[in-house]
Amino acid sequence: LARREACIAQTSLAAPAHLMHCLQTALALEGPALLHLHAPSPRRHGFAPEHTLQRARLAMESRVFPLFLYDPLAEGVFGSRLSLEGNPQPLAPWAGDADADAPTPASWALGERRFSDYFTPLQEAEPNPLPISEYLALDDSARVGKTPFVSGPVTDGSAQRFKVAPDLVNVSEECLQTWRVLQEIAGLVTPFTARVEQAARDRVAADHEAELAALRADYEARIDALQVEMREKTRVEMRERMMRLAGYAAGEKAGQGGGTH
Repeated sequence: LARREACIAQTSLAAPAHLMHCLQTALALEGPALLHLHAPSPRRHGFAPEHTLQRARLAMESRVFPLFLYDPLAEGVFGSRLSLEGNPQPLAPWAGDADADAPTPASWALGERRFSDYFTPLQEAEPNPLPISEYLALDDSARVGKTPFVSGPVTDGSAQRFKVAPDLVNVSEECLQTWRVLQEIAGLVTPFTARVEQAARDRVAADHEAELAALRADYEARIDALQVEMREKTRVEMRERMMRLAGYAAGEKAGQGGGTH
């Protein structure tokens, strides 16, 4: 990626449209290309063969294996060439309607036998159990005294809950941070977005204030002119009234004929 000349893609069997697009982009490029393809193995990973695509899809949804494509021929210099299109809810930390039900690396790992040692049934005595997605949203100090868990397959009408081992919690944290890096590089969710938005708000506010100041100045100038006009009109009217009271006809000056002395 740092060389900016190669096509780099991470894709999956669970996203055939994305896979085909990445292949076409790579083959159309004269320079080097690297495609990282997730193709889970039922025998080695420990799940039923008919669940292959389901496992691949969950790896993508849980941010274990997010999709991305860096196309060196796309417009821009770097970040705008990196696309996260194809990932569910690319603006969110996790996919899913609610944080508690969001698929995480731990929920993905629960479905493969090779990771079984990282889970133990959650005991009632465990302190302050939290879904691991909510646990990972806390800072280190807030995590003290809490137990991360993940829900497993439903049995007897209720979901099983499993405590997640610290090593797998760390892996889940690393996957989340990697996803956030991709979001930032692609320009989807970055601290710079907030800065640009604030700068835009400040600029709009400044422009609005300048417009209001101009309107106030114009209004005050109109008021001043109107007041001058009213004073002049009042002065003329008062003079004419005084002249009439003094017996002069309208427009006649004092000392001219026609008045009563």
